[in-house]
Amino acid sequence: MKRGLQARISIILTAFLNVLDVSAVILLQMANVRLLSWIYTRSKVVLHLNPQQLVTHSEYIIVLGAILVSVSPLLVGLALARIFNNRSSTRFCWNILAIVLSLYYALNGILLFYNVIRGFPFDFYLLWYNLHDAIDTLRAIFGYFDLLLVFAVLFVVLHFRGLIKIFDSLQWCLTRSASAFLTAAVFTCVTSHVLLGNEIINGVLPLFSDTSEVERLYERYYHDSLKQNKLNQALPMPSELRENLFIIQLESINAKLVNETITPRWARLAAEKGVMFPAIQGVAVLTMRAQETILCSILPALGLNTASSAALTDGLVCLPRLLQRLGYRNLFFHSFPDIHSSNAELFMKRIGFDERHASDIMKPGDTLLDWGYAEDIFYQRVFEYLERYRGKKLFVYIAVSSTNHYPFSYPESAIANVDFRKKLPFRNATTLAERIANTTFLQDEMLGAMYDKWFKPRYAEDSHMIVLGDHSWPIENRINAKSNDQGAFQDNFLTSMALLPARGVKDRFSVGARVDGLFSQLDFMPTIADLFGVKGLTIYGKSFLHEAQGKLAKNRRPRCAVSVQPFGGRKISIIEYPMKRVYNVAEQQVLLYDLEKDPGENAPLKIGNIDSAELSKLQDCVKSLPPHSEAVQPIRSNGEVLP
Repeated sequence: MKRGLQARISIILTAFLNVLDVSAVILLQMANVRLLSWIYTRSKVVLHLNPQQLVTHSEYIIVLGAILVSVSPLLVGLALARIFNNRSSTRFCWNILAIVLSLYYALNGILLFYNVIRGFPFDFYLLWYNLHDAIDTLRAIFGYFDLLLVFAVLFVVLHFRGLIKIFDSLQWCLTRSASAFLTAAVFTCVTSHVLLGNEIINGVLPLFSDTSEVERLYERYYHDSLKQNKLNQALPMPSELRENLFIIQLESINAKLVNETITPRWARLAAEKGVMFPAIQGVAVLTMRAQETILCSILPALGLNTASSAALTDGLVCLPRLLQRLGYRNLFFHSFPDIHSSNAELFMKRIGFDERHASDIMKPGDTLLDWGYAEDIFYQRVFEYLERYRGKKLFVYIAVSSTNHYPFSYPESAIANVDFRKKLPFRNATTLAERIANTTFLQDEMLGAMYDKWFKPRYAEDSHMIVLGDHSWPIENRINAKSNDQGAFQDNFLTSMALLPARGVKDRFSVGARVDGLFSQLDFMPTIADLFGVKGLTIYGKSFLHEAQGKLAKNRRPRCAVSVQPFGGRKISIIEYPMKRVYNVAEQQVLLYDLEKDPGENAPLKIGNIDSAELSKLQDCVKSLPPHSEAVQPIRSNGEVLP
């Protein structure tokens, strides 16, 4: 009796698992078709392939195309399974085939879902250039990432089991026509994917594309900026400098939001105690890439970032190295708990920071958000730690990334101790722009509180403070990009900066001034070097200290601002205000804008191929960033590189 009951339970469980396995295959196929239909509808890719008379039936064409692209790999798998069935190692071949198809459909489904949610295909460069931080980033974005990963693995296992059952049950219908069926399936698969696209192939192919001439030209100047920086090893140093230097790096500061409404504390500090630079051209779209230029005055890397390579960073003479030689103790603090994130610890050590700190200075119970410790408690721990160095010359770099970070939503704990909930710019924020405005406001409030409580009574008399953004974040652009890995708009790059000089030397500066005009992060290091009396730097940047002092710069050459977007097809942006050129590497096109007449970059004045004339424009731009090496090869009028 007991055995009979166990047998019935076993049969029921087996049947249930069989249904579950096959359902996993069917559900994933349906999801692929639905997601593809959404993407094709948005991009209108199918309509571009059909004559005008078929437009009225576009919905059916879209669904048909999505079905062919989604189902055809499975049909190829079925045909191959039938052919493998005649071999002695049938099960082994089926297992390999099922594993390949299951992983393909799972990955393709994830990429399709990403495309639908984000509005853009996934860029594999984003993963390739940030392998070390990929898991941490996903965990921060998705609160239940580990659980989702478990479900994804389970679903792949069920899909695999379902494919094996399908291979086994459909062999009878392919007895005589396996070869013909395989030919038809392969033809359908190749044709549909070539015409309509494949999420995996479209993402991977750029990784294997040939390097274009515009990339080669930019790379030559990028490597030359490293070379010029490393020539400063034996630079003579001044003596008897006393002022400390504090740099406060704020996360995702869009210059459009730096005003009395969204950043009142920052705006008031600049107006009463310093000099505001409202337009600073960020060089890149990620924090580490910005820090490389801010601290070292090197061109931003279009490929793998500089900090990831010991060969590139060894020998760099960056700002902390200069101040170290002036007798300063250099300390780097990051609110993200993992100091190794983005290779920060190793890079900051290589360029001269004596100490690098993150979670090690924090205490149990300190509020930890998705992207790091809440700024109020983090600032407190930083200044408590600095007490051991009172009376010494300090260079302190504080990078905060907790509150004003993607996806720009804040928990109640982020504002629990701040009595200004009703003062948020948008109490019922619904759009991305409104959410960013709120989190920028929160970040600003904690900056002001830090200044009043910690910096002002202890350091303001003999310490300079510089407040700056690492990069911008898109809030208004014509492609409606919600993330910083798409586009090369000013919305991606343009940020702000304020210089708050030490009270003891404030008479040397134009306190209360607002210095309009476009400046670059490339010029930050030479400006600080100039502030501390270091002369003779051979770097691409150029000091704008004269502007902070209310003086006319002597012999200032016209400056060209450079920014790069290493993701979303890769782009190089150059600005000779008001004209801006964007070199689209993937499409080999250049777009020309007039930022004065079209600040939103909605209507390019020109869209053309990257020809020799446009290459010369790019070269003229980077050559205006002295001093460049004579070893950088110029370009002939026909676009060829001179020997």
